[in-house]
Amino acid sequence: MIKLLRLTIMGLFVFLFLSACQSTFQPQKVDQLEIGKVYHDGGELKLLDGNHFVMIQNQARFDSQKKLEQYKIDNDDDNFYPNIYFAEGTYEKSGDEYRLKVLRSVEVEFKNVANIEKKIISTKRVDDIPAKNSFSLVKKDKYYAVNGKVPLKTSNLKIPDSIDEFLAQYQYEPEELER
Repeated sequence: MIKLLRLTIMGLFVFLFLSACQSTFQPQKVDQLEIGKVYHDGGELKLLDGNHFVMIQNQARFDSQKKLEQYKIDNDDDNFYPNIYFAEGTYEKSGDEYRLKVLRSVEVEFKNVANIEKKIISTKRVDDIPAKNSFSLVKKDKYYAVNGKVPLKTSNLKIPDSIDEFLAQYQYEPEELER
């Protein structure tokens, strides 16, 4: 009987320990923006200081070549390569509205899923020409939304503070990708 009680208690401790180790992060709508926090809007966005921001759009989240190939079939796009777009820019705050403008960006592509895992990029396109269009973060129904439409949510992802920091994570092995 004592052995059974000990086993039950040990099982309970293991269950509680494993439950505590699981991620319990749940994205929430954002009613206040903070410098240094990452937010999700379809990509990730972070305000760096009083007037600079960075953003990332990651289309390289494939964990197998089979899933990448299925994505290409589902989207009827044989020319698709996993890619990541990273941008930095400035913003102005006026009341509860933030107007953001991209000043510089880079897009990198990966030949395949193995290269994603090895952090080897095949193409790199840097754009140093400031974007003509801007976008805004405005409060709509007490919560921030991109251009008043796409709700901004909290994110637990970490993103670099600059293009240089972003590119430093990768090895660049230029390769002509089939189009």
